Amino acid sequence: MACSHGARRRWQAWKYAPPPWVMYEAIVDDIEQWLSPLVGEIPSKVAASRRTDTVSLTPWVDSAVTAVELRIRQEGDGSEITVLAYGDVPQPPDETRVGCGTGWARPSAQTCAGG
Repeated sequence: MACSHGARRRWQAWKYAPPPWVMYEAIVDDIEQWLSPLVGEIPSKVAASRRTDTVSLTPWVDSAVTAVELRIRQEGDGSEITVLAYGDVPQPPDETRVGCGTGWARPSAQTCAGG
């Protein structure tokens, strides 16, 4: 599932002990366990997914972000999740380039598991 949103993307990867299929099911079935909104924020939702390697989320981060994609792959005995944030701007403003490892999340965005 390739994301066609925006001209630029930023990414960050995290490693976890469970295999990819477990991580996929946990994210798709329990997204609220992975992304906890801060006060006044709208929770992200699963927009689309491809079993067991890709989950697209509704953006919750800076307005420059048009899509967020999670790519899940085997890493040793566990898995690695790469978070990609797509946007329509060539470079996000410096004040938005913090938090959640995507490079485009505001500090007041959501709390990311593993970040």
